[in-house]
Amino acid sequence: MFRRGVLVSVAASAVVLSGLALAVPATADSGISIVTNGTDAGRGYFQSTGEHFTVCDVKSDGYGVELNWYVEANPSNSGTVRDGTGNDGQCIGYNADIAEGRAVDYRLCLTNNGAVLQCTAYRRDFA
Repeated sequence: MFRRGVLVSVAASAVVLSGLALAVPATADSGISIVTNGTDAGRGYFQSTGEHFTVCDVKSDGYGVELNWYVEANPSNSGTVRDGTGNDGQCIGYNADIAEGRAVDYRLCLTNNGAVLQCTAYRRDFA
């Protein structure tokens, strides 16, 4: 009796998980954050539709944040988006020109008057 219940639970879980995998949108949107003293200092996002980057300074600590990005197949197609305004509720966006399907690597850095203090590891997404 117990064995059948376990098998049913495993099968039901597999169906739910496969449904979740299929529910992932076709666009590969992603985000990354950088933490200082245990709280978020900044957030960065990549939206594959339109190849749009957004960076948000979310902590009033005197530091800024910047998002560095590049296209793996063409590293000269790269850029930096900065927000050093503190926690003012505004984010800075940039619309890049990246060929469909290309791998894009980006990271988020904490800055002090433009000097980079620390960065996250690069995160990969696709245009």
